[in-house]
Amino acid sequence: MNIAIITGGNVAEKGISLKSATTVSNHLDSAKYNKYIIELDDKDFKDQESGNRIDKNDFTLVVNENKIQFKVTDSGKISSEDTIAKMMKIFFTK
Repeated sequence: MNIAIITGGNVAEKGISLKSATTVSNHLDSAKYNKYIIELDDKDFKDQESGNRIDKNDFTLVVNENKIQFKVTDSGKISSEDTIAKMMKIFFTK
């Protein structure tokens, strides 16, 4: 299963977010998950390891000519009114 750990952003707490993403990645079982730390940099999402951008049309990442698909879920709240899925729609709207 492919896991995108979304981190970063244009906020003062960016450094803490990046460290938290690394901690989450380190604690996920590599035998079960293909882990990708995806950093929000301005309005682009980039894979930290390869530097490649996420395709905003279908939330995929190409690494070594392999197209990796991620599923966006609505599993976490970022505020009382917004969810991660709503946030993704904002960033991926052309």
